[in-house]
Amino acid sequence: MDDEFLQPRIDLEYNMLTKLMGVSISKHLLDEHLTLLWANDAYYELIEYEKEEYEALFHNRPDLYMASCPESAQMINNKIYEALENQQNGYEIVVQMPVKSGLKWVKLATTFTDQLVDGRSIAYTVMTNVACRNNSLKRLPISIFPALSRNKRSAGTEISSCWKPIRNL
Repeated sequence: MDDEFLQPRIDLEYNMLTKLMGVSISKHLLDEHLTLLWANDAYYELIEYEKEEYEALFHNRPDLYMASCPESAQMINNKIYEALENQQNGYEIVVQMPVKSGLKWVKLATTFTDQLVDGRSIAYTVMTNVACRNNSLKRLPISIFPALSRNKRSAGTEISSCWKPIRNL
């Protein structure tokens, strides 16, 4: 069979599976903005912005998008630098993500690739809404996340310590 006949089926299966799994997938340039190069429909559904609206408001710059949630932005930046400094293939973290209607708890699982665009590395991120998964975070006692009750600045390390950095996806 020719690839031109297989590709629509592969695209359909991919869209169906990512929708069933409820996961957002995005591709980012590892630059100072974490520039968004591509995202699936679930990404925009999760953050509650239409693609065109997100592009117009934030210019595909997650640093601008996260400006309303500086603690989470700093936690993500810290994880990126820590992972790169330790030569890890990626990282995972649970943070609050700003969305159009407020905030959502999300898990970010990111892997770094050898791909380059304009001399910059590429990262792929899978984002899931963890608060809606059986409302698990709402039911957990705050003692599960001791940093939240002590010091918000160190929360990223404490919260993410239960997630192991991802390896080859």
